[in-house]
Amino acid sequence: ILISTTAYFLGLLPTAITVIVASAIRLHIGGLGAIPGVVAIFASAIIGIVWKKYISKQFPHFKYLSIYAMSVVTQVVVLMSLLLFLPYPDNQNTVEAVAIPLLVLYPIITVLLSYIILYQQTLRDAQVKVMNSEDRFKSLFEEAPLGYQSLNFEGKILEVAPVSAPIFVM
Repeated sequence: ILISTTAYFLGLLPTAITVIVASAIRLHIGGLGAIPGVVAIFASAIIGIVWKKYISKQFPHFKYLSIYAMSVVTQVVVLMSLLLFLPYPDNQNTVEAVAIPLLVLYPIITVLLSYIILYQQTLRDAQVKVMNSEDRFKSLFEEAPLGYQSLNFEGKILEVAPVSAPIFVM
């Protein structure tokens, strides 16, 4: 879930770091699942990057459906890596045990995680727009050739533009 999502939202460098660290940990743990695990890690990263760069652009109005499809493809590749790189009959037993959670729950969780990430990005973008707007207003207010003042709802002066300050001091 996290590696394809990292690739999709954060790009190549964070994904490369994630892949290196996750692969090192998986290889350190060892066992029969080490090779399929590393294959799944690399495949997830590649799918996330390719999906963002090429596939999601084909369906800009179906972002969450596209993310869901990316997750399903990722989980199918994970299952295939288990089938291909685990010895028989462990491969079939493992796939039977994890197929339903991988194909049903993980895509839903990926979409929910993506929703949270996109919502945070929207909030961050709105904050930047507000700060830029405040900066522009402040700049206009301070550099205006005419006198301006800022009033509260009761009509009391809150702030006076520097040009008009001498008028109010007298």
